[in-house]
Amino acid sequence: MARGSVYERAWRVRCSFKQATLVVCACNLLMVVCLSQWLLVAYYVPAAELASLVYVRQADGTLLPTVLDAQEQLNIAREANRARLAAKPVRLIERVKEIRQEALLQVISASTKTTLKQTEISKRITGLRFQGLDKWRKEKLKQAQSREAALLKTEPLSQEKDKVPVDEEVMAEDEVNVLDQSEGSGILQDGAEIEDGIIPGRVVPEVCHAEAHTDYGGIAVRWGPTHHVESAADCCEACLKQARTAKSGEKKCNIWVFCPAEGGCFSPDVYEHKHQECWLKQAVEPELNFKGHYNEEYRRLHPTAPRIVPWVSGVIQS
Repeated sequence: MARGSVYERAWRVRCSFKQATLVVCACNLLMVVCLSQWLLVAYYVPAAELASLVYVRQADGTLLPTVLDAQEQLNIAREANRARLAAKPVRLIERVKEIRQEALLQVISASTKTTLKQTEISKRITGLRFQGLDKWRKEKLKQAQSREAALLKTEPLSQEKDKVPVDEEVMAEDEVNVLDQSEGSGILQDGAEIEDGIIPGRVVPEVCHAEAHTDYGGIAVRWGPTHHVESAADCCEACLKQARTAKSGEKKCNIWVFCPAEGGCFSPDVYEHKHQECWLKQAVEPELNFKGHYNEEYRRLHPTAPRIVPWVSGVIQS
């Protein structure tokens, strides 16, 4: 027991708190000296030399900071650049570029072929559609010609004497002629309507309120002889577009009139009115000039006028 107490007492003497504190302080002091030396070296090395400072491994394995001059730095940069270029896969990069160009050409070629096919199909469909419409229109014109001939036979002889003789073939063509809208006479038609109204071209939207063999008057928003479209539907769409884009204070179109006659349009004025003329007009209260047939009084004043009103027109509700 006495020997154990002696060893314990000796251990306490060797490992006292004071000795431990001294050891810790010595370690801290050593770290401070090392950091100070490193900071002083960095402070006293010039900025130009600091950029060229490299560490060279010595024989004993330690790293020694060494300052390189400008020529040595240039040589090192050249060697690094040559090594980078030598390691660059030039052939692989060129092959990748070629593959990208080939893929792009294939995509463009496929897109072009698809576009050409779609265009060809669209042209074929359009051609078939126009052929069908032309055939249907000719049949309707023949029916209208037959009805007109039968109607002329039943009219009184007194009225036949006042009329100017009109050939049946010319009459069939005049069924789709258009009377000039800018110089309309304003006479209202009291005759009967045409049962089968023929509107050539694509289907006219319901918003256009298309009426065959009808003539409406109004103030011209766009002059017809300088405005030609493909069909009555296109004429109505032009009227709708003008009404949407009209500025404040400008007249807005609410009446459209289209000329479907291939041989031109009759008019008592001095102007020549051709096929596919499109008049855009405006009127607060649209006034109907003619509908169905021109009356006998108007035809006596204008002997070259056709019997049936050839205009295709409509009033757009605002």
